[in-house]
Amino acid sequence: GYPELHTERIAANTSMNAALHSLAARGMPMYGECGGYIYLMHSLVQNGQHYAMSGLLPRSCTLGNSRAALGYRAALALADWPGAAGSARPLWVRGHEFHYAQEQPDPLPAQCSPLWQLHDSQGRFLRADGCRMGSVAGSWLHCYPEGSRRFWRLWLGLCSAYLSAQGT
Repeated sequence: GYPELHTERIAANTSMNAALHSLAARGMPMYGECGGYIYLMHSLVQNGQHYAMSGLLPRSCTLGNSRAALGYRAALALADWPGAAGSARPLWVRGHEFHYAQEQPDPLPAQCSPLWQLHDSQGRFLRADGCRMGSVAGSWLHCYPEGSRRFWRLWLGLCSAYLSAQGT
């Protein structure tokens, strides 16, 4: 939820980070929204201090004192988003953004891809959003359950397929 409230404990929890890295290396699907996205990142800067997060995604952000984003969103899944590839129907979700953290401005590294084409409530394109690397993905977008049923079904299918492959 709010990793900025627990930065020192998160940075010190190396056993949790090691476990997450091990699961990601085995292809376990992981997805974080907003605070979960921050947790998946390499680091968070807060009050001039750098704090290590899980490091699963090669991104960093800075927590500011003013809102970085607020509003209802419609998001189109990019073609290589798991479950959207090969589908004849575009994968749209509805949700909102509300955060004070600002992601680093540099482009995504070559091994990463964005998740969404984000649009505001008037349908205007805002930006590509999120980061996916292997089975790990994160975004600022909070997907509404009712407005994102197809996405969540596809996501749960990916999780189920992973668990079946692991024999659990």
